Amino acid sequence: ANYSIQFVIPSGYSLSPKDSGSDNTKDSDASANGTTDSTTLAQGENDLSWDMGIYVTPASLGDYVWFDDNNNGIQDSGENPANGIRVILYGAQCGVGSPVAETTTGTNGKYSFENLAPGTYTVKFIRPTGSSFTLTNVVSADDSKDSDADADGCSAPITLAPGDSDLTTDAGIVVLSSIGNFVWLDMDRNGFQDADEIGVPGVHVILLDKNGDAIAGKELVTDDNGGYLFDGLLPGTYSVQFDLST
Repeated sequence: ANYSIQFVIPSGYSLSPKDSGSDNTKDSDASANGTTDSTTLAQGENDLSWDMGIYVTPASLGDYVWFDDNNNGIQDSGENPANGIRVILYGAQCGVGSPVAETTTGTNGKYSFENLAPGTYTVKFIRPTGSSFTLTNVVSADDSKDSDADADGCSAPITLAPGDSDLTTDAGIVVLSSIGNFVWLDMDRNGFQDADEIGVPGVHVILLDKNGDAIAGKELVTDDNGGYLFDGLLPGTYSVQFDLST
């Protein structure tokens, strides 16, 4: 008589490839629906060559890194992808222990980690010099459109079940700016920096926010050449106050 066998595949598992290798007693015989080919058994025949291999369905995670020009923590239209950003996959504690895997973003800002065993992972993004990470987990944003990297570039833990594909772990990068220049002794009072006019050291300079309020930690004095610089600034509106009373 002719027979075939149907295996019921457990949840979270996938079938191994069918008919691999040349030893029929060692390969997997189930097709995509878990059913074998039919076979004819002669009287008294004992055929013990019909097998099925299964494996835990792998998971994946990834998504996108972009330049958040307005530092609002949301992927807005017109903002560019960040190419060549290092992305490191760790276990449940970001930055602790040996990395599970590492990759870099492509020209489209995308990255992915494939064929992952089910479990808990974290993602660490490495920002370029002269940049910072944008706001994290903006409440008003779709989870696929916000930034998940904290100030150290780490995501929260992500738990993946067999077959999960989590494509919501993103990072927004803000290129930092600077403002500054020069205080000089305008000997001829013409408002122009003439070649023979020198810088004035020790002038107190204060950086103000858009409301005209002093920004904590953003005060300095001009150097020996009259120069000053406020760097590491997020995008925004600023003004500078020179205090000649000190």
